[in-house]
Amino acid sequence: MTMPARTQDSGDPLDDKLVYIKSRLAAQCGGTLCVKVEVDYDPPGVNCRYQGSDPEPGSTFYYRKNVVVTVYASCDEEPSEEQPAGDGTSGEEQGNDQPGDEQGNDQPGDEQPAEPGAGSGSS
Repeated sequence: MTMPARTQDSGDPLDDKLVYIKSRLAAQCGGTLCVKVEVDYDPPGVNCRYQGSDPEPGSTFYYRKNVVVTVYASCDEEPSEEQPAGDGTSGEEQGNDQPGDEQGNDQPGDEQPAEPGAGSGSS
């Protein structure tokens, strides 16, 4: 079998390249993919790009049971969900209370439930 990718394809969108690689390998297998294709994301994230493979692009390898072809990809890191949407300069936007910024801005529903029987006034 021949690894169907080319070294000059480095940087192509990963999804497009995976379709191409799998279809070419399947054709060499008689129409059904007969090797396992795994992707090594470095780092995991979004907007992944093809970076190469093992076996190397254009190389010949022998089909054996349980052959694994590894496709290497580089990705943009996903933005953290913890990052603020604003400029990050205000702790108030993030709900990060700082000592000394108690302003008495209690909102309805902020009260903690009372212990059963505590302060109810009725016996």
